Amino acid sequence: MNGELSIKKEVAVLTSSRHPNIVRLWEVVDDPSYDRVFLVLEYLAGGEIQWRNENENSPILTVEQSKRIFRDATLGLQYLHHLGIIHRDIKPANLVWSFDQSTVKIIDYGISHRNEENLKRPASASCYREKTISKPNPTLFTTEELTKQRGTGYFMAPEVAWTPPDTTLSSPSIDTLSSTMHTDVFQIPVKRPAITKAIDVWSLGVTLYCLLFGKFPFQIPSDGNDNYYHTKYMLFREICTQDWTVPDTMGSDSLPTGGRAATNHDEVIALLDSMLRKDPNSRIAIDCVKVSGS
Repeated sequence: MNGELSIKKEVAVLTSSRHPNIVRLWEVVDDPSYDRVFLVLEYLAGGEIQWRNENENSPILTVEQSKRIFRDATLGLQYLHHLGIIHRDIKPANLVWSFDQSTVKIIDYGISHRNEENLKRPASASCYREKTISKPNPTLFTTEELTKQRGTGYFMAPEVAWTPPDTTLSSPSIDTLSSTMHTDVFQIPVKRPAITKAIDVWSLGVTLYCLLFGKFPFQIPSDGNDNYYHTKYMLFREICTQDWTVPDTMGSDSLPTGGRAATNHDEVIALLDSMLRKDPNSRIAIDCVKVSGS
């Protein structure tokens, strides 16, 4: 994305947002002598969320710590959605601790989208906002831009990762695909589903999965082909057509999950199930996530 457009989007979102779980924009400095724009943001000394042991691919957070992080991210995302803002890149790297690690805040709004559809004013808005929201600049937030595959691959919702069912990219061959791909569990819809706020709920669900299990719910099949277009295609097919699994334990404290097929799901697994629905129309809304995750 164009760097200037990204900055303008970030400024547009943050100047109208005031919430404990959203990073604060203090000032915008346009310095013509350097031909640059500087954003003065709230200093979050606690750093980004660390969620796995890279060597062992295992979680480093307890279940309670993960719930705490998830709660703050949910509150921030709920606020954004009430303002008509879709973040589009929710992931652990965009969740950052305050200096004393008492609060998690959402950062990075360079690819965010904002519209007035279904815009609601939060009941608690007066506590956090200092000005009335202005109308979105139509040149910043276009429908065309919203339909592009923006974000981070592992966290993309199926409707973002979507490609037509009969489309094959030039990189993978049919023989390679047939030897590495699972039988499709879910069918890719012929028409791409609409891109809505539901994509953030999916990404938040993937984030919760990462916090709990120390790995991604959808992995790139290992077949020795590291061509960029091939691996991208394989990951997107996994996201769109495969189900996710539940390890026996979750968190660094190794609490039992009961598995995905257990009759009585752990409440956390049930929440993941409602967030990681392929069909965005059946995916839980952020307001309901807040109630379920509280």
